Amino acid sequence: MSNVFSPLPADVPSIRVTDIKRSYVSGKITNNVLKGNTFDLYPGKLTLIMGPSGSGKSTLLSVISGLLKPDNGRVEINGINLWNLSFRKIEKFRLDHFGFIFQGFNLFDSLTAREQILVLLKYLHSSEKEAYAIADEVLDEVGLSKVKHLRPAQLSGGEKQRVAIARALAKKPAFLFADEPTSALDKENGQIVISLLHKAAKIHNATIFAVSHDPRLLPHADRVITIEDGTITRDQNGGVQQ
Repeated sequence: MSNVFSPLPADVPSIRVTDIKRSYVSGKITNNVLKGNTFDLYPGKLTLIMGPSGSGKSTLLSVISGLLKPDNGRVEINGINLWNLSFRKIEKFRLDHFGFIFQGFNLFDSLTAREQILVLLKYLHSSEKEAYAIADEVLDEVGLSKVKHLRPAQLSGGEKQRVAIARALAKKPAFLFADEPTSALDKENGQIVISLLHKAAKIHNATIFAVSHDPRLLPHADRVITIEDGTITRDQNGGVQQ
């Protein structure tokens, strides 16, 4: 299993975001959450978008990842205008090329760490032999080989998030989106999780876009975008040596 996109050079954008705007209407009040943001994202890089609660960072992630349609603007994924596709084609595109990691882990209580991944791979029509090989490979990659037979109730918060990362990596996605992946974790586990995401960008040449308000993540990012009140106010290299 691998994504169908040919690898891009490091200096060629894999995602191009152009003049993205998004608002919500509540009664007679219109809240402009995103106010026309433009930027590019690159393969093999972990880009972190920072901002206070309500700044629009999670909305921006949802728009870029095909979960929320913008009012205006373009999102181009490897040259494909995402929001020009039909709803079903966007769903298929996400399934084939995107991985998602959320702060709530989204694990099944009754399944072991390995089974969490096997369920996904079965849905993607992998053979049983291939699915077991991939599940064990990604669990080893995130350091969980010894606990692959345990269920979520037997795992720590950090281990649960690593299972979620392993599940996302199992598809070998070209694009990985993480929404507050460390907010429920202590310092040590938070650093382990963000280090794994950075490692995934380098090893798999994935484009990784992570939303957070956690300043502990700054040293682990290749790039940091700051958003305030729906507008990008800063775009700079992160703490990782370029």
